[in-house]
Amino acid sequence: DILIQAHHYVYDIWKNGSKFLHFYTLHNAEHSITLIRKCIELTTACGYFKLTSTEFYILFLSCYLHDISMVTYPDINSFDENQVNGQNHTIYWQNEILKHYDLVDKFFENDIRNNHPKNSATIIRKGRLGFELDEFVRNAVARISEAHGAEAEDIYAHNDEPEIINSQKLKIMLRIVDTLDMCEERVSPYYLSLTEQQIPDTSKFHWISHLAIKSCNFETKYDLVDEIEDDIYGTFLDFKNITEQIRLTIKLNTRQETSTNLPDKLCKNIIVTPTTDGINLQICEGICNMNSCPFVCRWMNQKSEYLLPELYMLQKLLNNRSEYYSTNFSVEYKYSDAEQMGRHIPFI
Repeated sequence: DILIQAHHYVYDIWKNGSKFLHFYTLHNAEHSITLIRKCIELTTACGYFKLTSTEFYILFLSCYLHDISMVTYPDINSFDENQVNGQNHTIYWQNEILKHYDLVDKFFENDIRNNHPKNSATIIRKGRLGFELDEFVRNAVARISEAHGAEAEDIYAHNDEPEIINSQKLKIMLRIVDTLDMCEERVSPYYLSLTEQQIPDTSKFHWISHLAIKSCNFETKYDLVDEIEDDIYGTFLDFKNITEQIRLTIKLNTRQETSTNLPDKLCKNIIVTPTTDGINLQICEGICNMNSCPFVCRWMNQKSEYLLPELYMLQKLLNNRSEYYSTNFSVEYKYSDAEQMGRHIPFI
């Protein structure tokens, strides 16, 4: 009943979109439902994410409420000209605010986006919602929601396992599934074609990136490192004898095989291997081993800049938890038809 109320609440408050985030992808009920579906997929893909009914309940509420502050109207009195672009401006900007709408608009967009995890948690804790939550659930949802904007090291360094729920596990799940709502259904190519001249470059990059992605799904396979000998002492439970291979397959709406010069800062903790129909990224220790940088790899890793580090930290966590099996994550970008992208974005 509470989840249904949460759905209606999020749906209603996002019905007219967000005033100051009008070029950002919506963080509405559709986004929440996608995250819930990815949570269920993740529990199937990775043995670590087995949840109790209470944990599912709190996690699903967090999927609905973790971005709730992004729809709120900003306080115009909080405008600080010294925080815009890191520059110092004179009082002239405040006196001529109407002439510099773009400056003010950019300030509030950045302010809402950068602070929304903390602000959403505050709204949840204060109970400023359209439905009632008991204190334990409210505080748990606030903690989990706020964690989706925290540094990865802070999440994985603390294993806070209270009596009723494993907060660390729920925080990790929300952080991962939040990066997986990346596909074409999240944006409108028609709206983009009408407004692409007005959309800021960063937002345009993310919109085009969404349109370039057809789907993303986990697949899991279990392998034995050593086969069991045919005697009475043979066992599957030798040290790290079982390997859990978890692959995230991201199918693209394009086929772009161009390579670029290596960036100044090489990607960490991946091995990149080109394949006949895409690129495979193995999560591991070290730095990228490529002599040149595949364009798709560089673009998509910039689009999902939190995904690969999150999978690396999760892999380390899982491999330190079990004596019997090891977990290996990989990400595969799979190409599609060369003309697919152009069909989605008329102005390309």
